[in-house]
Amino acid sequence: MKSIVRIAFALTTLAACAAASAEPYDQADQERRARNREEAIAKHGDSRVSYQAGSEERTTLREKTHRAADKTRSFTHRQAEKMRRFGERQNRRYGTPAPAIDTQQRRSP
Repeated sequence: MKSIVRIAFALTTLAACAAASAEPYDQADQERRARNREEAIAKHGDSRVSYQAGSEERTTLREKTHRAADKTRSFTHRQAEKMRRFGERQNRRYGTPAPAIDTQQRRSP
């Protein structure tokens, strides 16, 4: 019984492979693929310029990068200011910490 199942499975596999390789690619299909390829290249070919959907506004990659860098700088600056204010509040509340003692200076021969 097992051998019959294996033979049937092998024949089915061979038939599927033969059908897939025998699929014709006619001239119309090749032209359609070439047209799609050209449209994709035209749409995504120039990565420096993108078009906003529904408008004629064009933004360059440089402008997008600049806006992202500005947002990052702004966020970093706000976080640094928060930490400074937090440190100032803690110093007012608990006093300024004493400077660390340098152990190299204490070891006098």
